[in-house]
Amino acid sequence: MTAISPGRAPLMVFSGEFWRGSSGLGLAHGFRKLGWAVQEIDLSRIFASTSNALVARGARRLMKPFLVREFERALRDAVTTLKPDLFLSIKGTRVTRELLEWMGGRGVPRALFYPDFHFDHPGVSLDDFALYDLVFTTKTFHLDVLRARLGASKVFYVPHGYSDDVHWPVRGQVADQDYAFDIQHIGAHSAYKQEWMQSLHTGCAAASLRLIGARWSHAEGVANIGKVAVADSIYDCAYSRALQEARINIAVMMGPHKSGWQDAVSTRTFEIAACGGFQLHIDSEELRAFFTPGEDLDVFTTPEELCDKTRFYLERPDLRARMIAKARARCAPRHGYDARAAEIHEKFKENGVALGV
Repeated sequence: MTAISPGRAPLMVFSGEFWRGSSGLGLAHGFRKLGWAVQEIDLSRIFASTSNALVARGARRLMKPFLVREFERALRDAVTTLKPDLFLSIKGTRVTRELLEWMGGRGVPRALFYPDFHFDHPGVSLDDFALYDLVFTTKTFHLDVLRARLGASKVFYVPHGYSDDVHWPVRGQVADQDYAFDIQHIGAHSAYKQEWMQSLHTGCAAASLRLIGARWSHAEGVANIGKVAVADSIYDCAYSRALQEARINIAVMMGPHKSGWQDAVSTRTFEIAACGGFQLHIDSEELRAFFTPGEDLDVFTTPEELCDKTRFYLERPDLRARMIAKARARCAPRHGYDARAAEIHEKFKENGVALGV
């Protein structure tokens, strides 16, 4: 990799999604605080639509080839004009082998940050990962596979985090009478999650339950699993505030993938703690590397245990308040994306991309 000339800021072209609260924007802000100039190539602006109406979805399908070309043009223009010291991509979405080879031919180091638990996403090719000089994964269970495939010297583990400028307790300390709901889950629907929510509602039928996220309103049987179901995803301050609007946040992942992989922690693990929410989290060894069950959150492994602990903590607001404070103190700022950017930055330096002086 090329060393950076003294006396100027290093410059990064960064491809990903940069909505407020995203991993991409959190890392971009972290890199800027470290002295990087960051040029964002924002997939969410190029490909997203503000409407989910049928006609809008149809229009997006028709427009897709044009949008792909627009993304490629924007990326090539940025690299050609700015001559960056590094290209970084979140997930490698829409970054084709041709683009990676083209950047490599121009001497641009290429790095990948992969925050998902499987590789079956549109516009993502595991075969193309070999063209990146450095690969960062948020999943410990990826390490053996990726290192065997790409080489141990170029694959690193960097955990998930939260966005320092978005995820914080916007409501301050919440009194027990001021919560709007007893229980909630925020996250996209999956059949695995629905099973947990159904068992929770059955075991805690008197408690109010809120569901926020994509696809909940369209899933069969969801109307019968809670008193409140909110289908729309929420972002920014609305998301941070919502995490403080329920007495208990249930942290359960998408469920097993066909690969056999299954998430143990996610961004939400850290976001709930950073925002001042109390969480019951599905148990795992990886979770226990960051939090201590019974001290700053609590865990469950069976539907019965989830229901028992939900009832237990609903009756103990003072204990929840103490655990919320401990969780935030343990999480912030240690697990913010400012800190994650610093971890990645150190790997850049170790591999020949260093800040100018």
